[in-house]
Amino acid sequence: MNTEQRRYDSFQFFMFQHGIDARVTCSLFPVQIEGTVDGDYFYFRARGGEWTLSLGATKDEAISNAACGLHLTTGDDPYEGLMPLSLALALVWKVLKNWRKQKEVMK
Repeated sequence: MNTEQRRYDSFQFFMFQHGIDARVTCSLFPVQIEGTVDGDYFYFRARGGEWTLSLGATKDEAISNAACGLHLTTGDDPYEGLMPLSLALALVWKVLKNWRKQKEVMK
């Protein structure tokens, strides 16, 4: 097992322990991660110099929101669709952790 795979496995386990179920659905061109957090679905995609993370009540809605530009957040992808999976999971974790904090403040 290479270093990147160990990082990815560790990060995925860490997220699962914190209630985030994340699955890589595509590892290259684009990097895509889908999953659930607190009853909502999320969709992460990195390609063409940009990454996005969208949420929805269903998996299809999260993907549709991404296609329509309704992103929770976006950022630069200097890897052009070859983002290391451990970095992609770290971005998902950071965004969802902040989203949870904002949700708590809104209650």
